[in-house]
Amino acid sequence: MRTYKKNIKILLIGPLSPPVTGCSVVNDLVLEKLNQEHSFSVNCINRAYPEFNEAIGEFSFKKFFFYVSQYIQAFKIVKTDITYVAIGLTFFGVLKDAPFILFSKLIGKQVVVHVHGNYLKTQYALLSGVKKKMFHFILSRANKGIVSSKLLKDNLTPFLKDDKIFWMPYFVEKTLKDFTEKEAVNINGLNILYLSNLMEGKGVFDVFEALKILNKKEVPYKAKIVGGLDLENKNKVFDYINSNPNVEYSKPISGQEKIDAYLASNVFVLPTYYKMEGQPIALLEAMLTGHIIITTDHAGILDICSEKNGYIVNKKDSKHIAEKLEYIANNLQNFTNMMVHNHVYAKTNYKPEDFISRLATILRK
Repeated sequence: MRTYKKNIKILLIGPLSPPVTGCSVVNDLVLEKLNQEHSFSVNCINRAYPEFNEAIGEFSFKKFFFYVSQYIQAFKIVKTDITYVAIGLTFFGVLKDAPFILFSKLIGKQVVVHVHGNYLKTQYALLSGVKKKMFHFILSRANKGIVSSKLLKDNLTPFLKDDKIFWMPYFVEKTLKDFTEKEAVNINGLNILYLSNLMEGKGVFDVFEALKILNKKEVPYKAKIVGGLDLENKNKVFDYINSNPNVEYSKPISGQEKIDAYLASNVFVLPTYYKMEGQPIALLEAMLTGHIIITTDHAGILDICSEKNGYIVNKKDSKHIAEKLEYIANNLQNFTNMMVHNHVYAKTNYKPEDFISRLATILRK
């Protein structure tokens, strides 16, 4: 019988909510549940930058001083067994985590990097000279690496051996676990939900343009747009929202507010081409709540979503999105089986407890 060391001490280095991102939602769960259920003791250095901005990974002096100020917390590594890092995806993103990784290796600690996106390989290919060598040196110090999809493993293959790279899908937020099959079926008119940060790369402006097409064709619908707002896009976003009486906007929501938003809608639209995208947790939530999915073939999405769950549309193609929305509006009663299938599929395969169990197994190896 295999035995494990009890009370393995983990230092989680990465962003917590707020702001809400896929990475922060994962870290929130790890911090809350890993030590409760698997005899781990988890401490944290919260790397969440307090201002939401679409230009993630780009250098600024304000960010630089914010992250440098956190290095004083590196003393926590001394009393840990494993440094678990939600690694940045850009050169500066990796560089800001480097002191924690290198100090961990210097004093003999294990390092596990978790890649929450699909840009690491692209960034590495774009680098040259000293920057490329630095990038490789830092990431190759890790003992193990984790990605959210088989499609994303090549982000780590330049730095780690294949048997040191693990993949595991994300999960449906625990507040939605009691959502029922009956609640998942909603054929009361076309009700559209976009729930993600309002960034150009997430396709939000393609959604707005698609809705304008529906208006011209007099297709009846309601749309709810939910998410954090990049200040640079604020005016553009509200120009769309204020000019369309069928659209409602909400800042990020949680708990019962999020449940109510899912209950009220039946089509989830996320036509993302975001360069940092990994595997959007929002798609799993939308499937569990019975939504017809409209998304793109991007990053790790096809590992969790296919035409069985809805429609895979072209990137940056508002006409294609509008075409699918119009078809759904005219044939909504025919999508009952898909709604039930999506609910059962997500509820069976993407449980938070399974995510934590898989992570515990990887950390123990």
